[in-house]
Amino acid sequence: MRNLIAVFAIAILACVASIAQTPAKPKPGAKPAAPPPASDAKTVKIFVQGETSRTPDFIEECQKEFATQGLKLQVVTSLTEDFKYDVILAQETSYSGAAASVIALDKKGAFVASVVRSGRVSGNSALKSASKELTKKLETLITTGQ
Repeated sequence: MRNLIAVFAIAILACVASIAQTPAKPKPGAKPAAPPPASDAKTVKIFVQGETSRTPDFIEECQKEFATQGLKLQVVTSLTEDFKYDVILAQETSYSGAAASVIALDKKGAFVASVVRSGRVSGNSALKSASKELTKKLETLITTGQ
């Protein structure tokens, strides 16, 4: 029960923070830029931590999503290594459904982005949905130089 309360507390904080951090939507009719060839892909290093056994699945899904955006995701295994984002995961599943919260911090610990997904059938689907949305938010920040 305490873990579920912690996830919901993180989810509420993430929702409030993401409202202020949501990037502007593209203009109607604007065509998205084509991702660069894989050889030209920019590498983004992240450190991932969390309290879920589904962390490897989340990382795999993020790598797929980053590739669709023309970016290469590299996961570092230690906070002492050089990385751009520290990604923190929380995921819970109950009889009423699954929820996942993801918060990204920069290497100094400042808030960068957050995603909360709930009402999913499984924890894996909640994290998969969160990985797709986080990738979109980070890609926007990366391409704008933030």
